[in-house]
Amino acid sequence: MAWTKLKNIIIVLLICVNLSFLILIAIRGQGTSNIKQETKEAVHTYLRSNNIELQEDNIPWDRHETIYITERDQIKEEELVKASLGEINERQIGSATKYTAGQGTALFHEDGRFSIEKVGTLDGFNGIDQSDFVTDYLNEIGISAVQINKNEQEKNSFQFMQSIGDMPVFNCVIYLEYQDNVLQSIHGRRLLGEPVLNERENASLSSTTLIARFVQYIKKENIPCSTILQIESGYYYMSGSLSINIRAIPVWKVTTDYSEYYLNCMTGEIVK
Repeated sequence: MAWTKLKNIIIVLLICVNLSFLILIAIRGQGTSNIKQETKEAVHTYLRSNNIELQEDNIPWDRHETIYITERDQIKEEELVKASLGEINERQIGSATKYTAGQGTALFHEDGRFSIEKVGTLDGFNGIDQSDFVTDYLNEIGISAVQINKNEQEKNSFQFMQSIGDMPVFNCVIYLEYQDNVLQSIHGRRLLGEPVLNERENASLSSTTLIARFVQYIKKENIPCSTILQIESGYYYMSGSLSINIRAIPVWKVTTDYSEYYLNCMTGEIVK
């Protein structure tokens, strides 16, 4: 009987301890939620004090992105040339590598810029309303990208953007130009190789600091801005200390009623 009573007491004590932990967690969670709300309100107040309105609260409060690095993969580069132009007949290596192949020429730079000319007729391609066809074609030749100008086929071009995970790389834009239903060129900027996480640089600034840095920039440069229309997280592809080491740095694309800006999430500087 005594053991049964003792066991019941122990069970009650354990339940009380667990309840205490749950209450403490709930209080801390509520405190964190209150802090976040107060921070958001403070940011809105700060913007209004600088005569700037935030059209909608789409600030990426909780996203802390990291830097990725890529190295030039010349094997994949040549595979891209062969897939789009046929067998390579000649290579000329200089500040950029020029390939001559059966159906045209290709030029690849160390910073990701490239052009492929005179691609020729593609079976099944007829220009208008062929978004899926062109997307599949890019994937087949080794370029993974998402179309960003779905309503502009009448301009005889398709425009694509690459991404890392679900995040766009804003300046890795690829254009496909065609005339009379014949694909004539593929050009733009592409990721040089598979992005690898750079563990040495992985501390981005807080959202509040980035907002403050952006406001400081437009005030210093006397740039008109009354409304921030949108803030979008993504990456910007730029050279590192070595030409073969190209970095994708996390940025905010800040769209205002005056222009668009790319804000470096690691330094708070505007990318130019």
